[in-house]
Parts: sequence; C-alpha cells; structure tokens
Amino acid sequence: MRILFALISLTVLTAARAADVYTDPATGLSVLSTEIDLPAEGFWYLHPKHHPREHLGFAFLLEPEEIYDLQRGQRTHALRERRAEQERRRLLSRAGSILTHRLDLPENRTPANWTDLDLSDHPELHEAFATGTLALVPGVPLRIENREEAQPLLVELKPLRNDGKHWVRNNHWQVERQDIDPALLQKHDWEITPSPLPALTAESLTYTLFARVFDPEIPELTLTLTNDHPKAEREIVLPVRGPTDSRENFDLWAEERTYAWLDWDNRIARMWAERAPDLYGIEIDLPRGPGRNTGRTASIMNVFGGDTAIRETLQLQNLESARSGADEEATIPLEDVRGVTVRSHNYAELLGDTQAPTVDLAAFCPEDRFFVWFPQPLQLADLLEGTDGILGRILSTGGPEILDHDVLDTHLLRLDLNRTILRETLKQDILSETALILPDLFLREGTDITSISRVRNPLTIDLYFSLLDRDPNAPEVHRWQHEDLLVLSSSATELQQVKELVLAGGENSLGTSAEFRYMLTQSPPTDKTLAYIYFSDSFIRRLTGPEVKIGQYRRLHARAELERLAAGRLLYQLDQRQTAPDIETLIETGYAPKLNHLNSDTLTWVYDRLTDPVWGSAARMATLLENVPTHVTPSEQKAYDTYRNQYESFWQQFFDPISIHIEKLSEEEMQTTVFILPLINSSIYDTVRGWFDPSPDRPLLRRPVLDPPPIAMISLNLSEPQWLDIIEGLADGFENAIGIDLPIWEYIGPGLHMGLADSDAVLTFGSGDLLDIFSARNGVRNNEMVWLPMAVSLFTRPVVLAVDLTDPDRMLEALRATPTGQLADQRNFLGFTIDLNQITGQDRWLLRIQLGGVLHLSFSLEVQDRYLVLSNLPLTYAPAVTGQQTDGLRDAAVRLQPHAIQATGPGFATAALDRARQQTHKALGTLSLFHQAGSPTLEHALSSARSLFGFTPVHPSPGEFVWTPGEPLSSTFGHIYEGRQPPLGDADIPGLLPPLHHLDLSMQLENEGLRTRIRWQLYP
Repeated sequence: MRILFALISLTVLTAARAADVYTDPATGLSVLSTEIDLPAEGFWYLHPKHHPREHLGFAFLLEPEEIYDLQRGQRTHALRERRAEQERRRLLSRAGSILTHRLDLPENRTPANWTDLDLSDHPELHEAFATGTLALVPGVPLRIENREEAQPLLVELKPLRNDGKHWVRNNHWQVERQDIDPALLQKHDWEITPSPLPALTAESLTYTLFARVFDPEIPELTLTLTNDHPKAEREIVLPVRGPTDSRENFDLWAEERTYAWLDWDNRIARMWAERAPDLYGIEIDLPRGPGRNTGRTASIMNVFGGDTAIRETLQLQNLESARSGADEEATIPLEDVRGVTVRSHNYAELLGDTQAPTVDLAAFCPEDRFFVWFPQPLQLADLLEGTDGILGRILSTGGPEILDHDVLDTHLLRLDLNRTILRETLKQDILSETALILPDLFLREGTDITSISRVRNPLTIDLYFSLLDRDPNAPEVHRWQHEDLLVLSSSATELQQVKELVLAGGENSLGTSAEFRYMLTQSPPTDKTLAYIYFSDSFIRRLTGPEVKIGQYRRLHARAELERLAAGRLLYQLDQRQTAPDIETLIETGYAPKLNHLNSDTLTWVYDRLTDPVWGSAARMATLLENVPTHVTPSEQKAYDTYRNQYESFWQQFFDPISIHIEKLSEEEMQTTVFILPLINSSIYDTVRGWFDPSPDRPLLRRPVLDPPPIAMISLNLSEPQWLDIIEGLADGFENAIGIDLPIWEYIGPGLHMGLADSDAVLTFGSGDLLDIFSARNGVRNNEMVWLPMAVSLFTRPVVLAVDLTDPDRMLEALRATPTGQLADQRNFLGFTIDLNQITGQDRWLLRIQLGGVLHLSFSLEVQDRYLVLSNLPLTYAPAVTGQQTDGLRDAAVRLQPHAIQATGPGFATAALDRARQQTHKALGTLSLFHQAGSPTLEHALSSARSLFGFTPVHPSPGEFVWTPGEPLSSTFGHIYEGRQPPLGDADIPGLLPPLHHLDLSMQLENEGLRTRIRWQLYP
C-alpha cells in the first residue's frame, strides 16, 4: 500500500461525503477523515501549492488497494496473472518446506490432514488450505531415492488457468505445473475448480482523506486534488459532520505524519519522531542511529594523505552513553580515573646532537596545547577564508547535508574580532608573526582560543585597538602585552599560562621540548612556510584523557537536552499554533522529555536562545575549560574506561605526535606536508606497510609523464613480496594456459602506475567524484581498498598501465621471443582463449582475451622509455611516455589533472550535480520543519535554526532556497519529493576544481612513521 501525502489546503468545488472529526484529548489536535470517490485512472494526491494554511495542517490521501489491481490494459492483466502464478508456486514451496522439518511424522509420511501441520506463522497457507485452493496428499513418503518415481505431496485444486494443468509439489522436492491426474482426484474425492483472475475495471475508486483541521466546528471545507497522469485537478466541497469517538483514524494520521518527518532524515525530525509515541500514543519504529564505526571506512586519498592516520590518532569520537539515573552523584575524584597510559618516545635520544630549527612563539605555548604558527600573517587571510578555517581539512565531515556552523566567526568573536577587523589588521601589516593556542579541537561545540603575536610597533597597539569598531555584546577578552608580544585570550587561565611561560623564558614549554624540536628536524619550516600546525604527544594525551573526554561527554548531554527542548518548542508551535509559555509546559505536555542533566528552573530564553547558566546555549556552548570536572559518576567512569581500553588495544606502544606544514611555493603552487611519528598500529596501515619496501635505500618512485595526460594516475612503489603476489596470480593463469614459462617477470618493478584516460567509461566505480576516483568505500578495507578499484577500472574505464622495468632491453628481447598467435584455447564451459599478435613492423603487441564468446578484452603492450606500457583501448588510445618524475615521496602517489578532463566532463559534472541535489533535499527537509512550525520567511527560518541549534542549512551551488506558501523549494531542484535537476549546460556546476591545474599527493613510510605531501598548482 502506498500513501501519497502533502501539507495541504484547498479551494472551491464539488461535493464529497461528510467528514468525521476526532479530537485527541491529550494534545487537543483534531483530525478529520472521509471517503472521496475519484476517477480510477491515475493517482490522486494533495499538492502543496493548493494548501490553505489557515484551515488545514498535515494531510494525505490513502488510495485503495484495488488501484494496483486495476486492468489498465491486456499486458497489465497478463502481468497480474504471471505474478499470481508465481505466488501460488511459492505457497506450495513454503508448504513443502514445512513438511521437510516435520521429522516426527509417523513413518516419515505426510499426515492424514493439513490441520495436523502447524501453520500459526503462515496465515497465507492456512487460508489456502482452508479455502480448498491447495490440498495435502495424505500418507505419501516424504523422502525417496532419486531413482524412484516421484509422488505428489501437495496439489493445487483451484488453478488460475483452465488449461488442464495445475501446480504440484512432489517428493523429489520439485514444484512444477503438471497435467491433472483424474485417478488422484477420484482417489481423494477432490475436484478441480479453475479460478482465473477476474479482469478488474472501475470507473471510480474510493480514496480516504486524513487531515488535521484547525477548527473542528467548521461546517465545510474546500480542497483541490491533483492527478499527474492524466493531468487533472478536481475541486471537492467537503462537509464536516462533527465529532466522533473513534481514535483509529487519528492514530493513522499521527503515524503517517511521523514517518513523513523521518523521511527527511535530519536531527530535528528525529527528535520530533522520538516524542511521537508518548505524545500521540502511537507505535513508531525509529531507525537506529549511526554506529560507532560509521564513516570509518578509509579511501585511498585519506590513507595516502594521512587523514585516516590523523583521525585514528586523535580518536575524537565521543564516549558511548551509559545508562544512569538522573540522581546519580559524581562522587569519584577525577584523578582516580586512569587515563591512557601509552608511553612516549625518547625524543631526546632521537634528537641527539642534531641542531633543530626554532619557532620562537612555540616557547610560549604549554606542552599539552594545540599549536598553530603563522610566520607570515599577511597570508593568514588566505588560509582562514572558506569553510571553517585551516582545520577544515581535519575536521570536515563531508556529510550529506551542508550545514553552516559559523565556526570561524564564533571564534573570532571570542577574541572580540570579526572578519572585517581581522582583514584590516592583516592589511596594515601590524603583526610580524602570530600563533594560535587551543586546549582541544572541539571547534564546532566551542573551545577557548588564545593568540600570541609579535607586533612591529608595540607603542601603537593601544591606539589601534581603540579605533576598531568593536562588538558591544562580545564576551570578555583577556589581553596582555609584554614588549613586542601581544596576547589575546578568551580564557584568563589560558592567558596566565602563556604569561608565565613568557616571563620564564619558555622553560618547560612546547617549543623547548625535545619532541617538538625533533619533529622540526623532520619537517623544518622554510621561508615559504605559511602555517605550521602541531599536535603534541601531551596534547593528544590530554585530548584522550578523562578530563576532556568526560567534560565533552557532559557537554554533549547538555546540548542534546537543549536541542530536544528547542525541537519540542518547534513541535509545540506546529501543533498548538503558539509558542510554549514555559519549559515546564513542554515537559508536562510531552513535547520534550524529562531533563536528566539540566535544571529546568535555571534555563532561560536569551535572544530567542534557550540558555543554561553552566553550558550556555546549543548555538554557543560554554567551553570545556569553563566546566572542568572534579568528580565523576560511576557511569561516566565506566564509559571512559571502555573508551580507554579500546584506545590502548590499538596503541600499545607510543602516542603519535603530528605536524602539518603548509607552504606557498609560488603564486600558483601550494604544498602541505604531514608527518606522523610513530605511525599508528591499525589494520589499515599494517596492510599499507606490507605494500612497500621498508629499507631506507629503496629506489625512488619514478612516475611516468604521459601524453595525452590522464585525468588521474596512481603510482605504487611495491615491495618484492607484493610483486611476487601479483606475478604468482598472473603466471599461474598465463603460463598454465600457454604451457611455457615467461621470462618477462624478471624485469618488472618496483613501480606500478595506472592512469585513467579522458574517455567515456562503460561503467563507473566509486562516487563519481574526482577526489574519490581510486577509492572503494562501503566497508572495503585492507588490500581490496586499492586493488579492487584498480582492477574494476581496468575492465570498465579507458586505462593505461605502466610498469617499471629494471632492464628495458632485456624485456624487449623477452617480448620478441614470446610465442604469438593463439596461445590458449580451453574449451571448457567459459571458452577461455588468449591471442597475442605483433603489429607488423613495430615492437608493439595486441593481447586479446575472450571468455565464453561474450567478454572480449583487448590490450596493447609495448616498451617505452623504462616502462612496459599497457592500454585497454589499443586502437584508439596510444599514450606516449615523454619523461619521468621523481619529485614526490617514495612509496605511493596520486596525481589528479582536472585540466585533462574533456570527454569525461559531463560524467563528473553529473556526479557533482547529483550530490548537490541530494544535499539540497536534505536541507529542504530541515527547512520544511520550520515551515510547518510557522516560520513566515526563509530569513526567519534560518535565523531560528541558528539561534536554537547553532547551524543553518546551506544550498549547494547551483541554486537557492525559495520560500512559498505551500513549502520551501529549491530554484534548481524543485521541492523535496521531486527528482529533477537542470540540464548540464544550464547550471554552473561545482566539483571539477576549475582553478586547479593539477594536484599531487604522495606518501612514504619512514622511521616507523608516515610522511605525506599534497602539492597543488592553480592556473596563473
């Protein structure tokens, strides 16, 4: 059964049956229901554009089940008959399965009557036997030898076709249509009664309307119903008969409205749905929330780029919620909760006598704080502009919905700054260098921030700040100046720590630690450095320790309750058409759950934000330093102990300090280097270690330069064991088929390179996104993470493979000596054949593989430069090696070249447009809730979302949100239930990285750690 629904209201028309109205005594909601006769052709529904919001709320039409059985033509009827036949066959199969499990039957034979079978879990079978549709043949052996003649166990007595046959299940366990056996019928006194499906036709069908009505005593309503095929609208005059005591239709209405919310799949809708059982007295199957490992599947770009290692090291996931009573007391001292005890490297020993570079401002940063240094503040704006600042690369979720959490502006405000002031300060070149210090990485929820800068002219600072246009409502900012050092902090205690380090000359600071100095030797700053980001051993230890984890645990619980109250307030506005008078009303009426972590007596509405005196509002939470736990509850300790045990099961040796070094190599070229030491002990990187040679003197990765350039190329500098694994599979297949040993295996490696050509693919693998082109997601890990997408691409995309050669001349000799013609002809069920033919007058060969006469694969092979080059489009794609590159790191590299995209442009654009449509529909789902709750304008809805929840939905390019009386729309993608998008030529589509000429990502394993480098060049 399918339900077509909408938020409705309507205009003037013809008569319908009188509607009954049920008013729920708990909520006061009134729901009307009535039956409406409508033409049978097509589907009728209620369109949002006809919605008179002054009379009706959520409404839907429930179509009759007969609508799916109507004979709309001869083929429709034939399909009904075919489906009915298959269902009859399945009934016999299920009945036979029940018999096979009845080992207690006497002499292992069918019972005397079908009533001896337990059919309590199979009502459809019970009905089939009871109505004489099926019959059980009594006393038949259930199991016989295959050589014995089959005997019927179950027979069909009311066949759907009158052709002298019926369905029979025999004791060879076959179900088939057989000729009717008159002797069998006479023996059991059965009669065959053919029962063909009737041809169902109707002029009209009866739909049922359910709708919320704001005035239960209104005498009459008018509405317009829509049919898309055929195109039609029908106006209905709906008399309202009066109240009824029947609750059934109210429950159905409430269930459908709740499931409609869940279809929109957002946090607010889920919070509304969670209230539905208690609020409306209905049963709802709520979908399970995301699991602990959601989104943890790695991609090639994330693994090679180091993002996977960073996420795994920082372990920013929240503590698992533990059930506890609201009155559970925090009696356990925080110091009694054992933190992560993973030990540290001996960095002084690693550093030895090596002279390390210096970063002066790091001498004023505490060892257990996150540190970001900007040696060229004039360039700072380039890094801060965009999505959530320079940490976006680490903290970005890439979720299905784009939400603006206003992270940059929020944290600038904590320093009494804004984008305009920051831009002006940088433009005036007042600062010679600056650094940011953070106690944690919870930027979205809120954290304290400290900036320390060297100013060029200390005497002008007071005057400069006095002239700035400051926000009078900005929180208190703590400021301290010492000689040419200027410190701004949102926290007095953080500023005090910096002050003490400054006055102590940096003793016991991050900058003077052996760890930081050693990591600087591994990735030293240069005159091109724009930013140096550092996660220290002590900072990661703090981030994973009980103070931060339990503090964040408490803050998230507080935020969840603030959000549930805010969502309940919206739902109250939707149902009651007014704002809830107070928080107690929301809780008492069931629109919000009882509070376990907050006190309703101390909650207040400030600037339309629900605010707690301890944790602030959902839009602007208090920082963890403002609420450091001193004692914890048993449930909190248990949750942390579980987290710590899981962490230590992966990190049994050392913590992993991380440095991220961002450089501007030229006006068009940027580079980011990530260094992690030591690399985490995880299944993903354990697999990666096995791909590459760990010896420090291994050869460089020599990437071929191809013409025409591929749109993307992956290069792997494989270890000898990996090559043996590859050769073993190839050699077994080819040498067994050909019957001879091939010497070519001796000359290949260590590099393997695969490039994707700019040509249309038969199939696509991955997300269709250029940044994800070599990735296998959805649970694919370990070796399959790289080999599966490479193998699938080889058979579905235009591909060039280039393999390093240790001796190109010997390889060419081996190829010339290889037999040609038909090398294999295995006439098995697949019909496997291999043909190798040399192009006349050329050192170029064509390899053709056929499977079953259906699958044909053709490859060209030739030696170019120091590579064996293989192409799977041998007649139309002839890539030439024009050189080689060795400027990346040693083990692996990925090169993306958007400028090479021509023929495949529409495919990438379509993928980007499809993703934008999905993100838009997610955003429309969120906005629709505010629309239902009475937001009069888009601006009001966005402002409410910001105030209540701390985010606003963002419309991806192309298009914008449009606010209409019926519902919010997208100017590009229509309303939330439409699946339309513009032609490619009519939309400004993002996703192809148009300003990017190329991007190189490379990595290598070293000193038990990981180094990755991302270099990208823009068009001049």
